[in-house]
Amino acid sequence: MKRITWQPVKVKPHNGGARIITGPDEALNFLDHDWDGAEGEFYHEAKRNCRRALQKAINPERARQAFVGAFLDATLPIA
Repeated sequence: MKRITWQPVKVKPHNGGARIITGPDEALNFLDHDWDGAEGEFYHEAKRNCRRALQKAINPERARQAFVGAFLDATLPIA
């Protein structure tokens, strides 16, 4: 099965060094296990959209935008 990817997003969580997220599978894993921000509506939307992108129900770019939005909403740095 071909891996779904997007333009890399460099994130800098408070609890560790910078990481590069290259697709919805990595983003969902990050949100489930390494997220250290607020778990508000943007966080939940990012998780939903990543799942939907993995199911090929939406364009991966939409999931990427939601993932970046969760960081911005939680005031966590992205590069």
